[in-house]
Amino acid sequence: MIGLNASAARFLRAPWLPVVLTVALTLDLSGCSNSAGPDYYAAPKSPSASPSPIPSSSPNTSASPSGGIVIVVPTPAPVLCTPAPVTIAVAQQTIISCTEAGYSGPFTWTVANPAIASVQLAKETFTLFYVVGVNVGTTSVSLTSNTGGVGQATIKVAGSP
Repeated sequence: MIGLNASAARFLRAPWLPVVLTVALTLDLSGCSNSAGPDYYAAPKSPSASPSPIPSSSPNTSASPSGGIVIVVPTPAPVLCTPAPVTIAVAQQTIISCTEAGYSGPFTWTVANPAIASVQLAKETFTLFYVVGVNVGTTSVSLTSNTGGVGQATIKVAGSP
């Protein structure tokens, strides 16, 4: 049986929860007693160390002496594109490279105003994108990875070259 005590439930509403999520699990081991008491599983009043700003690529777990498990859920890294911002002329094409640390899969992308610029994935790659200037103006491309990482690059299209 897995359950959360009242302190753990309050902990789950902590404002820093999206950065580091810690869940205390209580395991019923059929007849084993828990001599640590209910306060052992209570969430700390405040985090003893600030969470790392460097995203983790996989969950970290550790066991406590009396059967509790602490799970740290990784925060997705941001998607970064270079060059950024992108500046091109109407009817010109350039390539941008977009990556997320620790991620090598595909991205989904959306161009805010496709009447200004078009963005297409280069063949046989997940990270290179063709950007073509369509009309003078400014737009952006937003990218999302399968891990939840997000990023955005501004695209400025100028007049003829």
